[in-house]
Amino acid sequence: MTILITKYKTGIDLPPLTTSLNHLSGENSLTFPYKSGDNQDTFSTTEGVHLCLVNGGNLILTDDTDTFTVAFGASNISITWHSRINSLADVDDVVFVFNAFAKPTSGITRLKFVATSGQTVFSGNDANGTALSIQDSSIQVFKNDNFLDESDYTLDISNNRVTLSGPNAAAAGDIVSMFVFASISDATQLNNATTAASGSATTSSNHSTTAQRWAINAVNTSVIDVETGTDSNEYSAKAYAIGDNQAGGSAKEWAIGGSGNVANVVEGSNYSAKYYATQGNVAAVAAKLTEITNVSNNQSNIDAVSSNATNINAVAGVISNNALQTVATNIAKVQTAADDLNESTSEIDTVAGAITNVDNVGNNIANVNLTGGSIANVNLTGGSIANVNLVGTNINAINTVANNNTAVTNVSNNMSSVTSALTNVNAFNQLYHGALSSAPSSNVTAGDLYFDTSDTKLKVYSGSAWVNVDTTSANDLSDVTISNPQSGQVLEYNGSAFVNTTPSASISAGFVIAMGIAL
Repeated sequence: MTILITKYKTGIDLPPLTTSLNHLSGENSLTFPYKSGDNQDTFSTTEGVHLCLVNGGNLILTDDTDTFTVAFGASNISITWHSRINSLADVDDVVFVFNAFAKPTSGITRLKFVATSGQTVFSGNDANGTALSIQDSSIQVFKNDNFLDESDYTLDISNNRVTLSGPNAAAAGDIVSMFVFASISDATQLNNATTAASGSATTSSNHSTTAQRWAINAVNTSVIDVETGTDSNEYSAKAYAIGDNQAGGSAKEWAIGGSGNVANVVEGSNYSAKYYATQGNVAAVAAKLTEITNVSNNQSNIDAVSSNATNINAVAGVISNNALQTVATNIAKVQTAADDLNESTSEIDTVAGAITNVDNVGNNIANVNLTGGSIANVNLTGGSIANVNLVGTNINAINTVANNNTAVTNVSNNMSSVTSALTNVNAFNQLYHGALSSAPSSNVTAGDLYFDTSDTKLKVYSGSAWVNVDTTSANDLSDVTISNPQSGQVLEYNGSAFVNTTPSASISAGFVIAMGIAL
């Protein structure tokens, strides 16, 4: 099979390189348009292994590890370079051969001939003793590392000979290099493939004939496999479906009788379905179909009677007793009780099993009636059972609140004072950073406080630095008057000065509670 080779040479099919091409980002891509006659569809349908020839000597293939990859776009070909070992310089003579192989390369033979003056024909062994052997046009020829196009030489495949055209005749000492690529398929491989294909076709035909036999072979004609000659000792689908006098009987015969006659035996002493449906006692049974249906519809009652045969016999023994007539008069209630007893979960059995509870209810019927009269409250309590349980769980805390109802009332009556105190406490918590060994440095504003445990000083933030807070006796303040101070007193402004006073009990209690909540 001849290999399709499409060549792109710098300076001819693509512009000369202006920069190097290597694996580094920004320097690893090359894009150029298709030459005349090439397009994306052509490459996408024949894409295989590509190669790059550098200066006629260095050969780089895409099926080697980490070399380069090729993408065929709508109007351009893009090369992405991956190799860290090889790179292309802007002065290099480069030939890209796309789709050189339909699958990974199976072998390359490199030959080197040293030419004599004016030599054009090259054959036989090269300078290294390697014989020139040409299978097809899969060959690349170079003279002194310059790539020769196919028009620059002719091939004589039968004689393994390469002849350079007149203008390309070699001078004495010229080096003529050849790269001969192993063919993807040879004649032997092709013949083997053809033989295998022919064999597959024959096998397919045999299977087709066998399948036809399984489908339509005549009655009592067994199916023989054409491929193996094996007799299956079985019959076709047609024979089993509609055959007359088919061994074992066909579906048709089992349905309506042999040869269409319902009275004919199908196999042995067995008749068709039609025979069994229309002969003998079948008609008599059909005439009583209504009665049979009634029996079927009352099967559960029949089973109940059968399982209670002993009781029925006992009833029959006392048929003259008037109690039986009483039962008959109340037969509907008896039937209801019987139906209940036949259920998997019988209410009667359930009541009997809980007769102690039933007796307790009867003995306490007054309470039951009382509960019934207040059923709305009972339902309301049941609907809020989670809250009832919560109250029960916290009954001690509820009792504590009840025992301190006066204090709670005081808090409620002075809620504005409590709220104001809580606001002031929260405001102070925003300003005061606590007792620290070093000054805080984040989230500080002018007026913030902290107690320095290192020098036991209260310090305030001035807006730019922490400074000591000067301490002064309250009596030294001009607007403070303290006389005979007592434990528990507070300073209160009377309109002209702060004086020490004893707060009322309600306010004191409320303040204590508010402080407890805030902290």
